[in-house]
Amino acid sequence: MSDLLRRRALAIDNNAESDPWEALITSITSGTYATKYSIGDTIPMAIGSYDQIEMQIVAFDADTLASDSNKTAAVSLLAKQILTNQKINASGGAGISGKDASHYNLGLNGWPSCDCRYWLRETLLPAFPPNVKNAIKEVVKTYYSTKDGNVTLSYNDTIWLPSFREIGLGYESSGPIYAQVFSSNAARVRAKAGTADRWWTRSSPWSWGQIAANGQRLSSAGSNGAGTASGMVIGFCL
Repeated sequence: MSDLLRRRALAIDNNAESDPWEALITSITSGTYATKYSIGDTIPMAIGSYDQIEMQIVAFDADTLASDSNKTAAVSLLAKQILTNQKINASGGAGISGKDASHYNLGLNGWPSCDCRYWLRETLLPAFPPNVKNAIKEVVKTYYSTKDGNVTLSYNDTIWLPSFREIGLGYESSGPIYAQVFSSNAARVRAKAGTADRWWTRSSPWSWGQIAANGQRLSSAGSNGAGTASGMVIGFCL
């Protein structure tokens, strides 16, 4: 090995040792991630001016790549804490009537076109550490839509909120289930500044789309319309 190549290799090794995200990304590149890491492992992450959170490994080889339906992202991660509170749609469900009123928590056009999804992609993602942002894989995600007749639809995304199915609560008829992590209500509890609180999913069953502070699915609409700010528990794949 030439001196130049040796110096480059040493720099990569040193960077991986000092940056846990670089270490994970390096293990994915080398194909050793499943032996170096375990489901449930967490990695600290600082995003812009928000309080630091932990991203938890919830699956290996589970999410289908948007670019190739025969391949999967190596690692799927989901936040262990609430990053901030955000509305799904700033306009809430105003003007929606009949059956679509039950869809008000995700607005007239469902998750793919809601304000929250735009905020995740256009405001939050650019604030990610560059090496993490550049390593994120676009994957196929499913969501349950009441607006479209109680069906499971799919879309492609880089940063997302989890679905009910992914956290073990059903509704979507397809997509991964992160069963090794989400085996109980306690596993679904998320907190901000040490206090458990409710948080949004991207699912839209009959009239609600949130997880309560105790980790259960909310059983009534209450005050959790799209215009109500609730917890953001972000996820992405590498």
